[in-house]
Amino acid sequence: MPTLNKSSDYGYLNVIINNDTDNFINAEYNQQQNEPILTEMNDWQTSVVRFKIPTAAVPLFIFEDDSYYIGFSIGDLYIHSEVKEIQYKNSALYKAIGNPQNRYIFYYNHFISLVNDALVELWNDISILAPYIPIITPNLLLSNHAPYFALDANSEYLLLHLPVINQIPGPAVEWYSPFSKINILQQFINLHMNNKLFYFFSGFNASFSPNGLDNDIRINYTFDVINYLNSNTIITKDYFAPNQTTQANYNIIRQDYASLFLWQTLTRILITTTVPMDKEAILTRNNDGQQVKQEIFTDYEIPPTQKGLREYIFFFPQGDVRYSNFKSTGWLDRFDIRIYYQTKDLTIYPVLIPPTFEISLKIEFKRRKSKNLLQHSTDTQRKII
Repeated sequence: MPTLNKSSDYGYLNVIINNDTDNFINAEYNQQQNEPILTEMNDWQTSVVRFKIPTAAVPLFIFEDDSYYIGFSIGDLYIHSEVKEIQYKNSALYKAIGNPQNRYIFYYNHFISLVNDALVELWNDISILAPYIPIITPNLLLSNHAPYFALDANSEYLLLHLPVINQIPGPAVEWYSPFSKINILQQFINLHMNNKLFYFFSGFNASFSPNGLDNDIRINYTFDVINYLNSNTIITKDYFAPNQTTQANYNIIRQDYASLFLWQTLTRILITTTVPMDKEAILTRNNDGQQVKQEIFTDYEIPPTQKGLREYIFFFPQGDVRYSNFKSTGWLDRFDIRIYYQTKDLTIYPVLIPPTFEISLKIEFKRRKSKNLLQHSTDTQRKII
């Protein structure tokens, strides 16, 4: 890493943090060298002008135990109900990392699968509900094909699949959904969620009840599927439910609007350093929930509608570059970086790099006394460090 000489007005440090281990590592960089990068630090400014972070290093959110509940009930009066708590299970791709109390959700389908697991358990208990639905025999309702949610990756809408039964007594009815109300004498199944779970699925049409199905866990939301099914007779056949090997028929209900933007709790990427320079202090929360001030080298606020966010977080300045002045007159022979992410509640967490992944950054050094601008200069010498 050569020293920037007196004729250089710009220089760049390319940083790559690569994880070649079998475990998650902190996104940290620390390099000490014998030859200085700068000989007169107070003559220079610095800035992060580019970084690329794979979203495999940043979870969507952290799963909260004893927080998410889903349930079935019977009829307008909820004459019988069954409720299940959504239980956390590690993704096949990720082990529990860091604090064992943390439950990381990196992918949409991971959390969807946890909800679907609870739906399968509820469906397996459907024999308890069958006596309350007189026109349905238990063996017809006890299908291997439970209701389930799925993500349409192209539209980013969530889809609710409700099973259809095709052996019901009565002349004029070939297909029947146990979630629909054919006449005033026939009972039907309601689908419910508590407040915290419905937050993720809020694009679906649902009614809110202050009392709810269970006051203790506040199952306040009831999916409005009856009106949809009674007005929409389209049946999608030959769908394979998750973990099922036989075919089944489903009504498919799509969200009125996509709610995936609510799943992403990430708001900012924070980059810190111990190198003496002018730093910005921002308000954060520590793991104990206390508000603290954190000095940062730079930060990047994530646009809530950024496309491809679950692929890479990619930053490069689209306006004026934000520079920090060094606060030392000595040599610069060491540079360190630590990367964090901040969530909606202001809590910060270290970015953890999964095995085989890498993070890259480009750091620019600019001479403070230079009158040339990078984008207009024709004679400025630039050096890659």
